[in-house]
Amino acid sequence: MIEWYRLDYTKRVSDTLTWNVFYNTHLDPDVLTLRMEEEKLFTNILRVQTGLREVFMVIISRCCLIDLHKLWNNSSMTQFWVRWNEYFQVKSEPFSVLRFHFEMSDEDIRIMHDVAQKWAIGLGAGDYQEANRPFMRKVFQSENMEPEVPHWEELLELMNYYLTTVEKMEQSFDTVFPSNPTEMSPKRQDVET
Repeated sequence: MIEWYRLDYTKRVSDTLTWNVFYNTHLDPDVLTLRMEEEKLFTNILRVQTGLREVFMVIISRCCLIDLHKLWNNSSMTQFWVRWNEYFQVKSEPFSVLRFHFEMSDEDIRIMHDVAQKWAIGLGAGDYQEANRPFMRKVFQSENMEPEVPHWEELLELMNYYLTTVEKMEQSFDTVFPSNPTEMSPKRQDVET
């Protein structure tokens, strides 16, 4: 999952900056530290991480709502409620069967609970049985429903932004620290020789 890559690269960037500070204050002729533009690049990468996590949580919550909407209109109530519990019964305990629950902070859990609560209010927050389905179809199709079911176009734009940003983060890191040292940028090779 792309979020794991983002978290991994965030840790790598953070560790790199920590070691860079250390070796800038404890000079060692055998250790090459980051150039100023690389340090700025990595600092900027860390600066946007909170925002990227928020974008990830918006994407996840919207995907959950789209799936629940689809289940409500096309499946049994049993499937709807099983999925509801999988998505929104998030606790701060470390175990979850869903990958997107991985390393959820208390804030992330609050976001998921808020989404569930808003939807429960829209659904009437009562016991749901097949008899409610015709009424709820009207509610889901109403433009006045709060919160409204996310539109695919908006979701795809968010996903594209998120994926592109994480990919650029990876490329930036790999430019400074290529997996094959012989592919090191010419500027960096000049410094080493």
